[in-house]
Amino acid sequence: MNSEMNLKIYGVVTIGPKGQVIIPKDARVDFEIKESIELDIAIIDRMGFWIWSHEHIKKECLTEDKTVEHEWTIKIWSKLQFVIPASVRNKLEIEPKDNLLVIWKWCIWIGFIKNDKIEYMLNYIKENSEEKSSDT
Repeated sequence: MNSEMNLKIYGVVTIGPKGQVIIPKDARVDFEIKESIELDIAIIDRMGFWIWSHEHIKKECLTEDKTVEHEWTIKIWSKLQFVIPASVRNKLEIEPKDNLLVIWKWCIWIGFIKNDKIEYMLNYIKENSEEKSSDT
């Protein structure tokens, strides 16, 4: 992980038939995710969604320069998976068997972005790389 960018990419997960997602093992460890906990979920810029717990989030970090639609809470079930709320799946056009890229912003959130929206994440990396290089 680039400590300056503060972003980690875990890989890709596939949406299950009922909208369920298994959180990658490394993400579960890094974010201390356990069965039966509840997490908040928000749609970000209509491109993907983030999950986080109140212990790991500061509101001002979330909303800076982003359009945030936050209305839901999810529960982590057995096998350390959760079901993406139907309203989130509908707004982001997520279907069973779709693939989502899983990323993590250090101590803040775990993000899920459809593969066809990867340009959004690449733009984030590019913008943050340009800011860092112009600061030096």
